[in-house]
Amino acid sequence: MKQAKTRKGLLFAFATGVLVLAMASTAFACVTFKGQMTVDGHDGDTTVVGTGDSHAYCTQPTTAAAGHLSDTINVTVAPATCNGKGHQMEDGTYLVKYNNAKSYNLVDGTWNMVAGTGCFRSANSATVSDGSPATFHVGPVDLSDPTASGNGSWSGTLGTLSGTPYFPGPSEAANFCVGAQELSADGTRTGLLAPFRLLSV
Repeated sequence: MKQAKTRKGLLFAFATGVLVLAMASTAFACVTFKGQMTVDGHDGDTTVVGTGDSHAYCTQPTTAAAGHLSDTINVTVAPATCNGKGHQMEDGTYLVKYNNAKSYNLVDGTWNMVAGTGCFRSANSATVSDGSPATFHVGPVDLSDPTASGNGSWSGTLGTLSGTPYFPGPSEAANFCVGAQELSADGTRTGLLAPFRLLSV
């Protein structure tokens, strides 16, 4: 009887551990959308605005950035307002990544992200690559310009893609992502994701 109780206790502890690990894995994959980001590709641009407190847009993007593999992409991030509440990316170093896979569908004029296609999700590592350069800075470089808080810019290319290049059709897009290099205490990171269409010609 005692052995059975011990076995039950071990099974319960194991199941609880698995659940905690699963939740941790989900948290580490999550990006809290803060501020706004404009992604200006050679053949198209988009601006996305986060809710400030969740993995969601304030409004769904209506355009997708677009360009070729060797084209320069210009990115700017800035503070934003959603539903009357101001928010911005925390100052610091941000990673630039690209998920070379179908990540968005164009539905009734808005781009809707396919669940689970973010660049920081470990399950997508086979199709995610770093931009070139791979990082940029948000916020003032020193304390002499406090108005720079939440602002930043990046110029570069998608870099060397992981796997065969994915060239989406007119109603599909891949994922262009920026995310804080340092995770928050809850295992999430600040950032934004945007639809990007890689063109073959």
